[in-house]
Amino acid sequence: DNDYCNVCGCHYTRHANSKYRFDYVIEKEQQTAQEVLERYNEGKKGMASAESMLKKLEEDYYKIQMECYDKEVEIVECINTLSAIALNDKITGSNEYLDIMIQSENDEKKTGYKVRIEGYKQLKQANDIIEGIMKKSTTKKSKDEIKAELKRRKTDLVNGQKITLDKNCEGCVIC
Repeated sequence: DNDYCNVCGCHYTRHANSKYRFDYVIEKEQQTAQEVLERYNEGKKGMASAESMLKKLEEDYYKIQMECYDKEVEIVECINTLSAIALNDKITGSNEYLDIMIQSENDEKKTGYKVRIEGYKQLKQANDIIEGIMKKSTTKKSKDEIKAELKRRKTDLVNGQKITLDKNCEGCVIC
């Protein structure tokens, strides 16, 4: 000790922030087996709630995947119906028109043009999604195949295997 700092090595009186000295004391703590068991059981309860939360999230994920599949099939049916009754066969070919609208808004720069441009960009993204669905025409997998894929991914997670996502679909089990 010698009244010198263990950290910087100077005399303790040179420290302006404290006019006192810290003495470190090592204390031994005894625990009973009952205390250790109680801490273990508390941790186990927390783990059970985490597992139930994970189970609920898995069920929600499965439900969302099935809803996406159903909606994709419905979108394809609706677009096919619209194509059948439309005068123009090309329903989804409005990207060029949206590009022209964005360009004219940029050129004119009237009040609120940025909001309108953002809206046009969102419409264009939605249009790209619809065109992508129409190019596929139908989903590549059936509901049973999607269920099997979800089960396989779940077992991979349980076994600790790393799941790689398809770059095109970003983890979608439908495509």
